[in-house]
This record gives sequence, structure tokens and C-alpha cells, in this order.
Amino acid sequence: MVYVAGTGSFAAELADWARAAGLEVEGLVELVDDARVGSTVHGLRVVGAGRAGRAAVVIGLGGDRRERWRRLEGGGWEAAAPLVHPAASLAADVRLAPGAAVGPGAVIGSGSSLGEHALVSRGVLVGHHVSVGAFATLNPGVNVGGNTAIGEGAFLGIGAVVSNGRRVGPGAVVAAGAVVVGDVPDGARVQGVPARPAP
Repeated sequence: MVYVAGTGSFAAELADWARAAGLEVEGLVELVDDARVGSTVHGLRVVGAGRAGRAAVVIGLGGDRRERWRRLEGGGWEAAAPLVHPAASLAADVRLAPGAAVGPGAVIGSGSSLGEHALVSRGVLVGHHVSVGAFATLNPGVNVGGNTAIGEGAFLGIGAVVSNGRRVGPGAVVAAGAVVVGDVPDGARVQGVPARPAP
């Protein structure tokens, strides 16, 4: 049994991933609008972040994933076991931390790892020996080459490409469609082909 944090369309998608993986989705956790608590959204009961008792949760909303987790953890929530859609393909030695989520059509190569609450969305290709840090987000269609490090809280937009052996620093943002051919400094924002600092 698992809850999904959030009540928007992405939370509904993660609930579908969980069901496809054979999990029972108990409900959604509202973190933004307390007026939704007690209602039903996407056919699921909505509870508050400070509910009594401990239950497993996966983060199903955008924004600062670390900040979202702090609020959930403060309310007594526990990180769910890694969520992997059955249509994803992971090498046998891939390591997944609690709360990590992998969407349909994602491929993760040998020797790779995902940190706590990292998100690898639908259709993402992660090469061999890639380290994806805690709270990082890889949006649909991202392609990460082998021997690469994606830092904690980094955000890779839809269709971004990171060449082999590169480093995307913690908190960095790679715009949709950007092609990273060099390292991206911590907290930097890059865009374009090849990727360069965003104005």
C-alpha cells in the first residue's frame, strides 16, 4: 500500500505507475491546498500532510522535491520502496534508494544508481554507470550517456541530452532539448545546443 504526494495530473500518473506495479494506492497527500483534504481527486481520497500514523509515500508533484519530502517526513511519512513501472527496463545491478520512481519505457543501464526520491520519467534512457542524485528529476525523453553523474536536486527538462562522462552539478537545471557536452556547475542553468549558460 502506498500514498502519492500531490493531487495534480502528475500525481494521477504516478498513481497509475504504482497500480501497474501491483501496489494498492491508498490515497493522495495534499501539500498545497488544505481545502482539498477530505475530498476525492482522480478517484482517490485526499489526506493532509500531517496525518496521524506512518505510511509509505512517493512524491508525485513538481517543484523542490527535497522541500516536499521535508514536509512529508515532518508529518510522519516514510519513503515508499522504489516504484518501478513494469514497462521499464533496468539492468540487474541497478541500485534504487527509497522513494525513487521509474516510469514506463525508461531504460537504466548496468552499474547505475538512483538516490532517494529521484524521478526517472517515461521514456528516459540512462546509460551504464550513471549516478542520479537524491531528489533529481529526469523528465520524459531525457538521454543520459554512460559514466555520468547527475547531482542532487538537478532538473533535466524534456528531451535533454547529457553526453558520456559528464557531470551535472547539484541543483543545476538543464532546459528542455538542451545538449550537454561539458560539465554543468552546481546550481547553474543551461540551455541550447550545445548547452550554455541561460540568460
